[in-house]
Amino acid sequence: MKVIFVELRMIRSNLYRNYDIAEIKQNGNEVEIWHVGKIVNAVEGFKLEIPNSLKGLIKIFYKREELDLSISELTGRVVFISQLGLQRKYPSFIEQIRKYDNFAWIGRITKQAPTSGWLNNSNIFQYLKRFVPIRYEYEPDVLLLATSKDVLRLKFPNDPKKIVIQHSEDYNEYIRLIETERPIDFPKNYVVFLDQMICHQPAVLASLGENFIDKEKYKRKLIGTLSEIQEILQLPILIAAHPESEKYPEYLASFPFKVIKSRSAELVKFSKLVVTHYSTAINFAVIYKKPILLLDFHEFNNHKLVKKAINNFQYTLDITKVFIDEKINKNDIKLSVNEDCYKHYFKKNIKEEDTIEELTYPYLLKLLE
Repeated sequence: MKVIFVELRMIRSNLYRNYDIAEIKQNGNEVEIWHVGKIVNAVEGFKLEIPNSLKGLIKIFYKREELDLSISELTGRVVFISQLGLQRKYPSFIEQIRKYDNFAWIGRITKQAPTSGWLNNSNIFQYLKRFVPIRYEYEPDVLLLATSKDVLRLKFPNDPKKIVIQHSEDYNEYIRLIETERPIDFPKNYVVFLDQMICHQPAVLASLGENFIDKEKYKRKLIGTLSEIQEILQLPILIAAHPESEKYPEYLASFPFKVIKSRSAELVKFSKLVVTHYSTAINFAVIYKKPILLLDFHEFNNHKLVKKAINNFQYTLDITKVFIDEKINKNDIKLSVNEDCYKHYFKKNIKEEDTIEELTYPYLLKLLE
């Protein structure tokens, strides 16, 4: 069986793990990632580069004719996996693959951390608003939904075999690491900073502009605050590199702390404290019940999306926030958690009760065998 993941926008380095590609291959399947964003102008403002972890897997299509030819050349059993909203951006693509009896389509609405209110359920709202009238024409073979509430919202046929309520992709990482011991290259005790490359991340810059803050001042203040935390707790700082960081080696080299790539979940699992702005990897801290310290910056005050994201995490998880352009003290750093808030967040944003305890995509493919 060939499995094809269809992407519209950024090509993220962490797709290899988020899509369980290693496990899918181990089960004897071929895997490709098709990027069709150029055809429908969905990548404006994004740096379209192929990460090293995905080289050999990705095909980027620039013209519809190229894509049509590749579809016509497919043989045997093929499973396409994409966001359900692909039919909004590229309805003719979904229409085309539904013509083949040997093709199957898994449509998904992914979970998102509550970084800001405007993100919550945005995909489902768009789908309901524009596509309910043609839902049967574009109905996927398996529907992967973010929450059980989406079953009622979408009003697809109530077939238990067709609908899967997913846990977050971060919970997949938890499943992989259940039996993992602390790696020998990690200190016994440390603080981890979940870096977001906030001055370089395409999604942020596309929304807020290239120079939305003073980058040099931000980096200087960030390093100063991390150094203060290190001094107060007498614990080393480790930097969990952002998945896109391999595109910016000079940025990582500017940190005076040890930087570790592609291991955020492990770093959180064995840490004493998690520090971040509003990284969605905060999910790992909730899963492993780790204390969290949020970092704000007064220059963020003019950017409502960033401020709202930080404040939303602070309120939802009942955690402390400090400003990187103010001096911090020991009382600002709490090494305890509000278990009730963590439990509520876990059930709402990471894993509902009675959902599967398996890696998501290998499980979905078993349904189509």
